[in-house]
Amino acid sequence: MIVWTCERVARSIGCSPQQIKRYCDLGNMPCNRTSNDGIQSLYSYRIHEQDLLNFFGCKTLEEFKQVRYR
Repeated sequence: MIVWTCERVARSIGCSPQQIKRYCDLGNMPCNRTSNDGIQSLYSYRIHEQDLLNFFGCKTLEEFKQVRYR
């Protein structure tokens, strides 16, 4: 299972990491709040790829690559 950070998601869709963190804080996007996995990130939020795809309504990673933040 692939894990994404707030920064990686934000870079992928063209928004700020704070916006992704806000989605997690509001409970809209499921995430783990642990930071002991060795991944460098300003935020301790970790988002599983399947949860990320579900949140954005995508079935594949290729579909997610087309998502842009407005």
